[in-house]
Amino acid sequence: MQQIKTINDLQKLIQIEESTVLEYKGSFAKQNPRWKEELAKDISALANSNGGTIIFGIREKESEGGNSIPKELLPIPNTEMSKDKLSQLLLSNIQPKLNGWNHNIYHMTKKVVFMLFLYLAAILHIKIGFHMFIIKGEMPQ
Repeated sequence: MQQIKTINDLQKLIQIEESTVLEYKGSFAKQNPRWKEELAKDISALANSNGGTIIFGIREKESEGGNSIPKELLPIPNTEMSKDKLSQLLLSNIQPKLNGWNHNIYHMTKKVVFMLFLYLAAILHIKIGFHMFIIKGEMPQ
């Protein structure tokens, strides 16, 4: 994927289809009562495959082939997510601790586009409620 440094660079992504290493989200979907678990599943799945990037603040549409392509930049309120909030979400919903991630935030008048970079994980588990689901790897001892 190309180097993203500015809002104009993000605008250029509008032509690039989602893939196994690139995913677009219009928001963090906080209106869903299970948004934290859903986000943890998405993050775990990407980290367990090849790693990749999730971009929050780009609305998507389906293409003729059924894949999602970005439709437009749709920045989210700058109060919706921060690195600290995301760190806490990852610590409380993914086990063992996910160390391989980073982020960038692109600011636009009281709104942001949030990019989450995930590196390939060796073994990653998701904790949802009282259940532990093993996404990849061997059974814990």
